[in-house]
Amino acid sequence: MKKYINLLSRVGILVVIFGTIYMVTQQSLRQSAYDPSIQIADDTLVQLDKSYDSKTVTPQELTAGQIDISTSLKPFIMIYDKSGDLISSNARLDNAVPVVPRGVLTHASVGNDNMVTWQPRSGTRSAVVAAAGDHYYVVSGRNLRVVEKREFQSLSLSAFGGLVCLVIVLGTDWLKTYLDQAKK
Repeated sequence: MKKYINLLSRVGILVVIFGTIYMVTQQSLRQSAYDPSIQIADDTLVQLDKSYDSKTVTPQELTAGQIDISTSLKPFIMIYDKSGDLISSNARLDNAVPVVPRGVLTHASVGNDNMVTWQPRSGTRSAVVAAAGDHYYVVSGRNLRVVEKREFQSLSLSAFGGLVCLVIVLGTDWLKTYLDQAKK
């Protein structure tokens, strides 16, 4: 019985180690997916709030062009007024302008961006950042397709490393048992 407890503890330690390696890598990849969107949303918000009175910069100028968020890896921008109504967007999905859920906006506050994974339809996921200013909400995001492929690669590598170590542990345990029986 003691032998099995020892074996289970070693296997458990391997699961924890390789599970932690995967979780840290996955979270690092996922959190870094927000970085461009944080910069774009915050910089756009500053520009909009500075020009609010003079109207020198319009939201349409900031969101020129169209980006199909289901296929493009380019960051997109959506600008909402303080009541949560969409003013301008360069994001397109199925030839229409997608709209983030209102809660994405309401959970953002001045100086405290809201970062979420947004799935407007099956197969399309984006890392989205909502920033709140005095007069606008700015939402910026980008498709997670490449990040999710990297997450899967990380999972595969972690699982492979864990399985190799498991084979070594089980093989060593079997070899020890075999040698102990051969001595008898």
